[in-house]
Amino acid sequence: MKRASGHGLNRTSFLNAVVVLAALLILVDFALPGNVVNDKIVRSQRQLQEYNNAARGHHYSHIVATTHRAFSVSEKVAQRAAAEMPIVYSVSWVFDEVNWCRIPSTGSRSYYSLRWLSAALLPLLTLVALFFEPRYKGAMEMGIVVFVLQVLLLADLLFLVFR
Repeated sequence: MKRASGHGLNRTSFLNAVVVLAALLILVDFALPGNVVNDKIVRSQRQLQEYNNAARGHHYSHIVATTHRAFSVSEKVAQRAAAEMPIVYSVSWVFDEVNWCRIPSTGSRSYYSLRWLSAALLPLLTLVALFFEPRYKGAMEMGIVVFVLQVLLLADLLFLVFR
């Protein structure tokens, strides 16, 4: 009987190690400078995204297309972007994602909120939850929170790999 529980512990430790490595890979890929590209804007586009629910809500997404790629940007960047304007952006080395962009006339970098959330916040939250879970096992049950964060992180990794 003891062997089975030890085997379960090894499996849990292995899965936790895989999640930690995935989180660190995503974080490092986002944190490193990446390949900085100087490009020209071809067009800036605003798309209506509608929800098919009872509230019939909607929001707008903004995309900047350059001569080499198209990527999502914040509304502020999209409002400032015009055809033939120069733009500088950083492409991550591992996942080939745009980490930040900057229109030289504005001077400040802009991080797209979903990229920041999936590449920095989610891996950090997962690592913090994994670190604190064994320490607070008696005071509060964090197992479900850790499990949900692990699933979200692995889904994020799969999205980054197979996009």
